[in-house]
Amino acid sequence: QKPLASVEEISVITRSSDFLTPLLKKVGLKVSPYELEEFAKESIKIEPIEDTNFFLLKVTLEDKGKAYSLVREIIAAYNNYMEQSLRTLRNSFPNFVLTKEFKTIEQPLIPERPVVSDAGFTFTIFAILGLIAGTVIAFFQEFWEREGLGKIKETKKNKKGS
Repeated sequence: QKPLASVEEISVITRSSDFLTPLLKKVGLKVSPYELEEFAKESIKIEPIEDTNFFLLKVTLEDKGKAYSLVREIIAAYNNYMEQSLRTLRNSFPNFVLTKEFKTIEQPLIPERPVVSDAGFTFTIFAILGLIAGTVIAFFQEFWEREGLGKIKETKKNKKGS
């Protein structure tokens, strides 16, 4: 089974300012926004552990206690990030199976000629449907008038007006 994210993806996420800035504040490290990218490159290393789905996270700081705290915060924040991402995916696509492996079963076919609708056929069908609908409406209107249903309303109006 392959990991959900590659070393490069994890590095980009964990070194981003949106991800890293709140963690640095929480641990008590003061790194300016201008120094953040350089700090992340020098101090945070992520490497895959061979033949596993695990990664090795190394944080190098002079203060070992803050380094340990930052490692714990990065792991917790990354786990939360991944859980939230998976939850969002599951909610968006409830029947979707998460995988990074896609296999082409069969090459798509290129049509020999462009697919074009037949305008004459479409017009003929709609003309026939229009004639049928017009005939039904005409019969209904004639029925309405012969049965005197239109006159009932007129009679009621005349009674109210008098």
